[in-house]
Amino acid sequence: MERKKILISLFFVFVTLSLVTAGFSKDKPVDSQWAAAPASIDGMNTEWGNIPMNKYKKSKVEYAFMNGQDDLFILFIFKNPKFLSSINWTGMTVWFSPQGKKDKDLGIRFIKKKILADEYIAIAEKQTGRTLSESEKENIRQHKSYMFFEQELINKKAEGYSEDEPMPKFKSAGFRTNNLEKTVIYEFSISLTKLAEIVPELEAEPGKTLNLNFEWGGASKEYKEALASGLAQGDMSGRAGRATGSATRERGASESSAENETYRSDLARMRGQLLRIKKYDFWVDLNLAQNE
Repeated sequence: MERKKILISLFFVFVTLSLVTAGFSKDKPVDSQWAAAPASIDGMNTEWGNIPMNKYKKSKVEYAFMNGQDDLFILFIFKNPKFLSSINWTGMTVWFSPQGKKDKDLGIRFIKKKILADEYIAIAEKQTGRTLSESEKENIRQHKSYMFFEQELINKKAEGYSEDEPMPKFKSAGFRTNNLEKTVIYEFSISLTKLAEIVPELEAEPGKTLNLNFEWGGASKEYKEALASGLAQGDMSGRAGRATGSATRERGASESSAENETYRSDLARMRGQLLRIKKYDFWVDLNLAQNE
């Protein structure tokens, strides 16, 4: 048991030391374009043809912004799928900070999840505020699972906030993803009005400037726990096997040396896995457009 605790503790030390971050953007401020009508959030770039794209070369992504009086729309395109990293585990978090600051206190985490039909029914009833009919439920159950696009508000300054018990869902935001040829498209809609209500000093309104950060990849909490659990279980299984075998052989220094070598090998393998999972993170100074 003691060895298991040490193994898991060392695992989290490796997580902290091994994540690779792409760093901060040093590009000039980016201009959002005025949106005369709300964008259709469908994971496609058909409405963005005349909007200039900006590039973040370290992760081969392109992005653009539009905004109206109340909403901000973001197009984010991965030109090379290898830079998606572990986005399916971590989702994409968009952080917002007042002009001149780079604080990760307020953000929205966007993540898509595969959910079962009954989970879909429960979500639909909660969102609509009514109980679905049996025929509606049967229609939903014709498919075993659905892709659900979830948005989670992160407000670290809110009273009682905890990473283990996050804030309620940010219902006024939305997003979709889509694969198009060799690119992966993420499209977001975020309520500027809601952001301004939560953090007034953010000044999230047309004509103002705010700092915005894109963050994805790395070893998510869920991934770290799964890897740590699997590694610990493997260590316990190995110990049980060695204990059974030791009943028929002489205990000695050679057995202890073999255990230590296996232990070091497991840690090296774990560290290698984590080093390959890169975390990407960059800031953008965004000038919100205003209707002229």
